[in-house]
Amino acid sequence: MIQIDWKPSNRILRNFGLIGVVAFSAFAGLIRYDFGWFDKIPGTPPVIYTLLGLAGYCGLFALVAPPALKWLYILLTVVSFPIGFVVSYVVVLVMFFLVITPIAMVFKLIGRDPMNRRFNPSLASYWIARTPPATAKRYFQQF
Repeated sequence: MIQIDWKPSNRILRNFGLIGVVAFSAFAGLIRYDFGWFDKIPGTPPVIYTLLGLAGYCGLFALVAPPALKWLYILLTVVSFPIGFVVSYVVVLVMFFLVITPIAMVFKLIGRDPMNRRFNPSLASYWIARTPPATAKRYFQQF
């Protein structure tokens, strides 16, 4: 299970700060040069200035004093942790019901049994004879 890093190293904080510059700037640019998503949001310029301020803060302290980014790192980690936890389970659930279940239903309808689980009363054993594995000596004489 993923755990929250409450004591990040300076290297992690520096990387976080540099990524924060790119991410906060990109999000501010997205709002500024909107794609039609933020037309109706009142007070857009303060949001842009806040994001650019965070980008500047991250960039400055990533280079000068990475420990100053610890509060922002922990805040964003704590906020995003439950989101990631829920989304990961939703993705697994969707994959199961949209991929695995339909494949299993098709196999059931056409009678395919890839694991050979059908009961056969005439067999004495369900053992499948396999060829013995090759010796390791042959790996050294490939050609």
